[in-house]
Amino acid sequence: MMNVPILSCYGAVAAFFTHRWYQIDTILGMAMTLRLTAEQDRALILLARAQNCSKQEAAIRAIVSAAARTLVDDQITQLAQHIIPTQAALSARIRRARNENQQ
Repeated sequence: MMNVPILSCYGAVAAFFTHRWYQIDTILGMAMTLRLTAEQDRALILLARAQNCSKQEAAIRAIVSAAARTLVDDQITQLAQHIIPTQAALSARIRRARNENQQ
């Protein structure tokens, strides 16, 4: 049996978690790299400027907005209303337009 002091074992564990503290509280969702062409990046920059937000926030809003328009899903609708300030008005306009087109 190895004679390893208990404190040194705990020290190693503490050092491991102390070194990785940033991963525990900052990475709460899934991460991904978004590769864009120069034209797509310019479009994202313009969208972010128009919405007065970061490129990341503009991309998130675009994804949620497209999902809310495309899919019939209550969770996505609630997410869109929470993330995108103008989503409720936009949803109402889309519903009115769909109703007008169906008549």
